[in-house]
Amino acid sequence: MNKEFHFNAVYILAREAGFTEADSFTLAGSSQFVDEAVFNLQFSLPDEEMQFIITQSYQFWDDITQKNIYLPFHFIPGNIKEPFTQLKNNSINPYCVIANGTLAKEALITSLEQRDIFLIGIALHGFADTWAHQYFSGKHEQWNANSESNVFNAAKQAIGHMQFGTQPDTCGAIWQDNRLYEPACNNIERFREAAKKIYRYLSIYNNKSFDDEDFILDKLCSIWKRPDSNERYADYILEWGVPEWSYKLWFEQAGLEYISQNTDNGILDSMLNSKIKQKIELFINHINTKTVICPSSFKQSNLYRWTQSAHHYKNIMSKILEREHLL
Repeated sequence: MNKEFHFNAVYILAREAGFTEADSFTLAGSSQFVDEAVFNLQFSLPDEEMQFIITQSYQFWDDITQKNIYLPFHFIPGNIKEPFTQLKNNSINPYCVIANGTLAKEALITSLEQRDIFLIGIALHGFADTWAHQYFSGKHEQWNANSESNVFNAAKQAIGHMQFGTQPDTCGAIWQDNRLYEPACNNIERFREAAKKIYRYLSIYNNKSFDDEDFILDKLCSIWKRPDSNERYADYILEWGVPEWSYKLWFEQAGLEYISQNTDNGILDSMLNSKIKQKIELFINHINTKTVICPSSFKQSNLYRWTQSAHHYKNIMSKILEREHLL
């Protein structure tokens, strides 16, 4: 899933489940930041050194990336030990993601029990992705290959849903997964189920009834049916007052000068749209290591607390995956 679900929808579901505006923003920001934490940073505080945790990689797909990033944060294995009847290959793959999978639920429930809003937001990211990434794995393997032969597929490795582009992650997309006996995939239906489960968990967390879930989910789905993303974002603001999110925000709030490398390139920069520019910034940040000198007050920042919680979540998932012999 992309920002439209990981931030916008999570913010909406949190507000409807009884969280304050501030906590909903933190929860949704924690969820979305998982896709943006590519920064190769070392935080140097007066009393400790803290390594920023990388939870996304758009360029590097080696074994370490698959083990440390994609399995715990984006493609949580379903750990099924029998053939998938939906798939034409009729084979077994315990790394294949299953919507609402047992291991993803375990990690989310563990996070909810600890009542750490940053930890919950991070766990919601991987849990939500089990619907978007269902029947894919976070490994480089033929299992993920698109059988439709074209130039685009030939240029992409069979890792995750790379050969299917961004379609599995896009709210409202209707696309074809030719690995399935029934290849038509409707993300409105898939994402509705993800939103329903998340809303129930968050409502229970706040001791609130979720009897109104159909009303809320119907409103979300009506927005996802709009083909124009700008119209959808306008509706999020009009219907729920969803605030703007930027991956730079927590750096700025922490008082850190380092946010990203300067990618302003004159004429070239003016030709790039904002999404491409952000991809370039994230790529540059991944390949450049930087030590950031932080004041003692950094420990009260959202960036520090998110980093602590991300390390904690990774430990939770690593123990689960090791227990199931998946790491």
